[in-house]
Amino acid sequence: MHNTSAMKSKKAPWIPPPGKSQHSIKTTAKTKVEGSSTAEPCHPTTEMHSLEEDRFEEASLSSTSSFNRDPPDVNAHLHSIKQEIQLLTTHFISLKQISHFLVGIFNTFETEDETIKNLLTKILDEVKEFIFNLDDLEYSVTLVGNTISQEDRITEFQKVIKLKENLLSKLLGCYSNIITIYQTYIQKQSSARMSKNEEEQITLLNQLRDSEQRCISQSAVIKDLERRLSIIQGKANTMESYKSTLEDTRTELQKQLSYKEAQIQYLTTELSQLSTKEKIDDNDRLLEIIEEIKKNAQAEKTALKKALKVQKSRAEKLEKLHAKSEKELEEKEKMLLDIAAQRDQLKLHLTVANNNIIEGKNQIEEMRQFGSAMILACNRKNFLTMN
Repeated sequence: MHNTSAMKSKKAPWIPPPGKSQHSIKTTAKTKVEGSSTAEPCHPTTEMHSLEEDRFEEASLSSTSSFNRDPPDVNAHLHSIKQEIQLLTTHFISLKQISHFLVGIFNTFETEDETIKNLLTKILDEVKEFIFNLDDLEYSVTLVGNTISQEDRITEFQKVIKLKENLLSKLLGCYSNIITIYQTYIQKQSSARMSKNEEEQITLLNQLRDSEQRCISQSAVIKDLERRLSIIQGKANTMESYKSTLEDTRTELQKQLSYKEAQIQYLTTELSQLSTKEKIDDNDRLLEIIEEIKKNAQAEKTALKKALKVQKSRAEKLEKLHAKSEKELEEKEKMLLDIAAQRDQLKLHLTVANNNIIEGKNQIEEMRQFGSAMILACNRKNFLTMN
């Protein structure tokens, strides 16, 4: 851009041709360019008129080199200069469409990057000045054709060459700014997407760590519950053995009680059969024995009832504790299943996030390759222009 401003300051003053004013010529040229630009679609082409650029560069180099070899032959180069003016007009139309397209895109996406805005403003300013520079070039070509003196024609032709090179450098500078805008936009979008993917990955990793910690704590709780359940099951087994022992004891005591009652009945019968006086003492003794046996049987019966009552209350307590433990175990197993389902779901989310990150990196790599290809193409054009 510094070279363009320097060449613009050295440009020859514009002189309107006879019979026309400066305003009428610029209005006519602007109407012609705008009419041709509205006839074409308002979106940039992918080739960017590559064939016309090559023809323009070859014609520019050939006209400049042949003029340096044979300066007096000016008329032979005017036709090629006019063709180059047509190519410059075509490039101006394409550049205007591209600039409007970029303005629409960045207004749609509300881009606030200062670098992109400054470059786009420079391109729009160059597009506005391009038509006036093109009018200057056309008038200079007309002035060369109308000049009679050979020396003046050579001088004017040199001015035409300078104006043409000035327009070419501005055009290449605009294309270079367009590529810079595209590259800056790609880098900004890539960095934003990478930062977003990294934040999502960190969030998912933190969630996975929290889930793993919860799983570890829940596993510890489950192990503790299993230990308690094993203790309760051991107590239940002990109670079962107590119950069986109690039943055996009860059966044995009932047998003994039946036996004692049979003895009492037998002794009572024997006592009733005794009729002699000698046997009265024996009867009294037997009665005492019977009373003692009854007392012992009653005491044993009372103790047996108390033991049965105690064993029954213990059995009921153990059954309630066993039912409560089974209920808690079912709840913990259900909780463990829910935790395992949440862990599997978080692992699935992490896999999807990793796939999105890989896909974003691939897209960024493709964008970088495309931007590198465009930069290489621009460097090739600049190299051809400088040669």
